[in-house]
This record gives sequence, structure tokens and C-alpha cells, in this order.
Amino acid sequence: MRSGLRGLVLPVGVWGAGCNNTTGPGRDPLSAQWARPHAGLIISSDSTRIEFDCAGGAVGQPIMLDQAGRFSAAGTYVRGGGPVNIDNPDLGQPALYEGQVRGPSMTLRVTLVQDGSSYGPYTLVRGGNPWVYKCL
Repeated sequence: MRSGLRGLVLPVGVWGAGCNNTTGPGRDPLSAQWARPHAGLIISSDSTRIEFDCAGGAVGQPIMLDQAGRFSAAGTYVRGGGPVNIDNPDLGQPALYEGQVRGPSMTLRVTLVQDGSSYGPYTLVRGGNPWVYKCL
């Protein structure tokens, strides 16, 4: 944990129970729970919810893979301490979520549209449980 930053480690929980299939590249939206320490997400057929240390985000449309397993989707990114209300569109900054899926692993990078700040890459695994720090 960074110095000068007080935090609380929270298991985000088991998202997507029953959503354990991942469809093939270029055919259907990606789905499942993906996580590792410091980041986690659940991708459903029509949206994605993302949790990071001291931040969160959302993508309001399906995430489709190309033939190489890559994806790119516009969404929002919300910085903040404590629980982050990612459902409030006024709090979020436009962001681009990009990555690639290879088997049970996903790489994820977030780029803020306004200033070009980039976070990641995060390496996530399908079915993992996220543990994220929520800043106080």
C-alpha cells in the first residue's frame, strides 16, 4: 500500500455466480467474473462493472472480442475513497477499457479520455475473487 494512504481491504465478493462461461473471440459478448488483487470485474451480456483500488468504473454495453481476443470499450471511471458510486454518471470521467483475453487470463488497461492518464495493465483470471483497497 502506498505511504500516506489509509486503506481498507475489502473482498468485493463473488460476482457472477453461475456466469462461468466465456464465449469465443468474434462471436458473442464476453462474460464471467474476472479478478486479481487490486482489480475485479463482472462482464454480463449488456454491461460491465469494475472495481479498482480507490476507484471504480462501468461500461454500459456488451464487450465484444475480436478474432485475436482483443477488446476496446468506452465507459466511465470514478476516482474516490470509500465505496464508489459508479452508477452516478455525473461522477465518472470518460474512459477507454482495453485488453485481451487468452484462455483463462485477461489483461486490462484503462485510459482516461480527457487527460490520457493510463492505469494498468492489470492481469486478471476468470473466476477469481477481487480484493481491492477502498481509500478512507
